[in-house]
Amino acid sequence: MPVGNLSAWAKLNGVGFNGVEVAPSPSSRGAGLVLTAQRNDKDSILVTVPKDLVLSLENVWIFAKSDKHLKDVLEAVGEYARVLDPISSSKTIAY
Repeated sequence: MPVGNLSAWAKLNGVGFNGVEVAPSPSSRGAGLVLTAQRNDKDSILVTVPKDLVLSLENVWIFAKSDKHLKDVLEAVGEYARVLDPISSSKTIAY
């Protein structure tokens, strides 16, 4: 999706931006968040995303309840479909 269309898509899907916007990278390689307002609190929320838009293991299994083929695939691959979190030094499993 072109970066220029992201704002309309976000509004349509309930994604909120708080003092930031998505803008093309100066290097023309992708895009990123750019501040549009002065920030005083480092812990404030910049982007809110509705839970149903987050691709999580929980949501995948919820979708699998109504999609027999997805459920069959998830059960068939079992642990194989999981990958180790490359950011964490522990053996945390990320999906």
